[in-house]
Amino acid sequence: MWKMLILLSVVAILAGTGWWCWTHRLVCSPTKPVFVGDSTALKQTVIVPTLDTPIPKHRNVIWCATFPMAWRQAQEKVFHGPIRVKGAEAIADRLNAVPLSDINLDPKDCYANAGRIEDGIIQTMRGEMKQRFPGIQDSWLPSPTAPSGVDAYAYLKTKIKFDIPYPQLQEGSVFADTTGHESNIRAFGISSADDGCLLNIRKQVSILFYTGFKLPYDGDYAVDLCRTSQPYQIVLANVTRKATLAKTVTEVQKGIAEGQGAGAMDELDHLIVPEMCWRITNHFTELEGKPTVIPPGYPITDARQMIDFTLDRNGVELAAKMNILYAGLPKHLLFIRPFLLYLTRRGSSTPFFAMWVDNAELIDK
Repeated sequence: MWKMLILLSVVAILAGTGWWCWTHRLVCSPTKPVFVGDSTALKQTVIVPTLDTPIPKHRNVIWCATFPMAWRQAQEKVFHGPIRVKGAEAIADRLNAVPLSDINLDPKDCYANAGRIEDGIIQTMRGEMKQRFPGIQDSWLPSPTAPSGVDAYAYLKTKIKFDIPYPQLQEGSVFADTTGHESNIRAFGISSADDGCLLNIRKQVSILFYTGFKLPYDGDYAVDLCRTSQPYQIVLANVTRKATLAKTVTEVQKGIAEGQGAGAMDELDHLIVPEMCWRITNHFTELEGKPTVIPPGYPITDARQMIDFTLDRNGVELAAKMNILYAGLPKHLLFIRPFLLYLTRRGSSTPFFAMWVDNAELIDK
């Protein structure tokens, strides 16, 4: 009798969490990368250096804080002021103006540093990164690409897990882009087949605002996919794109502040979220090959960002790094003006011959 009571209790718990409703129907397949490579192979996606960079229509637009983090390290630890770049003035000005204090990353999730390569900054950063992130792969670490110059580096890695994994939608879904083209996609969420079933999963969703009629594709809305995740949250918003990511985010935050239609999901509400898994390496060619004006003469030979992102039924995983290499100033060792010449024993402070060459009288013509 007591065994039967225990069994019934377990079944009741599973049913309450929603597992009983869908695990017997849905078999979830692992998330696989849809793209791994250089951004030049992408035709409909751009990576931008700052949130307020003007963005093109009909393109995916990606931004990650590692770029301004690395840029600020070079400003503060090496150049001691704003960095101006000839031929890329607008980008440099936007990077100089990024308020990093607003990004508010947990220190355990990120690292940033900068210094002169000849002073051993690469070795310092690699050592500190291995201590901070044990087991990190070499591909994520800074690596020397020049014997001298300035290297600025930033890295972040975080994982946001859902309290309860969402069911994967075995029928998938259809994604319609801004040109009207439709694609069959993998997705997770709560579909019509789950109506009234996954009560606890519905409870972890927070509707931040909802305007318009409750019909598909109608109105503006935003959701937090896991209301209890700490210290970060995952926000998805169905809104009209603005001129920049910054303005689009501001519009969403305005809607959240007003909170119209905010609340929990109802029993008949539907949720469909596309799955994503990709790793993109992007060279900011707008900056590469261009010299700095302030400070003068440091050509940016490498401005490379790598972003690894996954969004699936379990949550979000993000890893990103940024490496900016400012080539060393060329050393012009030209003794074509008055100079000092002296001979001494190594280790001795007193020369046994000295000459100040002030004019060309004794120089071979």
